[in-house]
Amino acid sequence: MFLLATAAGCSGSTPKPPPSPSTSASQAAATNGSPSASAPMGLLYSGKSATFSAVWAVEHRCPVNLHIDFTDSGAKLRDPNTSGVGPNGAAWPGLTWSPPCSGMTPQINFDGQPVAKVSGSPTQSSCQAAVEQSLRNGTALQSYSVRALAAGDTFCEYAKPVGRVILMQVASMSANTPVQITWSVTEWAVPQPTQAAPPTPGGAIYADQTFVLGTKGAKGGDCTPSSVALQGLDGPIVNYSGSGDLSYYPECLGGAKIRFYGPAAQVNGDVGAAACEDAAAGSGQNSLDVDLSALHAGSEYCEFSSKTDSVVLVKVVSVSTDASASIQFSATSWKAPVSQ
Repeated sequence: MFLLATAAGCSGSTPKPPPSPSTSASQAAATNGSPSASAPMGLLYSGKSATFSAVWAVEHRCPVNLHIDFTDSGAKLRDPNTSGVGPNGAAWPGLTWSPPCSGMTPQINFDGQPVAKVSGSPTQSSCQAAVEQSLRNGTALQSYSVRALAAGDTFCEYAKPVGRVILMQVASMSANTPVQITWSVTEWAVPQPTQAAPPTPGGAIYADQTFVLGTKGAKGGDCTPSSVALQGLDGPIVNYSGSGDLSYYPECLGGAKIRFYGPAAQVNGDVGAAACEDAAAGSGQNSLDVDLSALHAGSEYCEFSSKTDSVVLVKVVSVSTDASASIQFSATSWKAPVSQ
């Protein structure tokens, strides 16, 4: 989460590391606490390494999780007896691994911020763009199986709350006993988004945000619904493992269709917030199913959410009905106008 190509699987090539940070930037980063607005902008460090090791885990009494923190001075394996919180109280971005001796599932867990698997030699801007696109096509990752990892696999994270873009590459690994995974990490500091004022009734929340629903991103086969959360401040977020405001159901689930999970109605023309709310709320329906065969480029639907007091206009941009069926949409959301 198009758009689908940006967060493609890794080709196995090794990205060329960006140039080393300047002395002044390195010194500033080294003296900085956890991520904050006072941190330097730009490249903080390049190609710093840290290792997850099954041997290290056993020697440290086999903690349930091992952590690598991405501090402003480098990637560091955390002592199990310490926290991952920096001097100013903010948590470091990072990776978590459950070693085999803990009895937990051996996978790499990201830190809750969206992560995209990428290829090539990403820059700060392309890394950030890949993550943002992964939210729109359902490919954003929260974890990754150790068994699926290979040297050269590359991931990007955009830790928006703390203003960090992080490039993570598997420098080397052994999936055999003992498991050992070495990561090479590059980190940039970027401006944190300014906090927008809450939208006023009838005011735009986001506009013309594209996203794709379909079968291409499904995990474990194509017979999996894809859903999108539409009623949020950051725009549409697609997933293949949960519910949302709008879902696509493939043919294998009893007929290809989309379903709106709230009062919704088809509309025509360039409707605004008030007309969109009236159409959706006045439909008399708590949900709406539309067969894939009835969709075409230009089809428009309005959906209302009483939970978030917002309304969204969803337009169909294109429809593909081949084996990897997909529908590209564009969405605009408003704060619901004041009732008259």
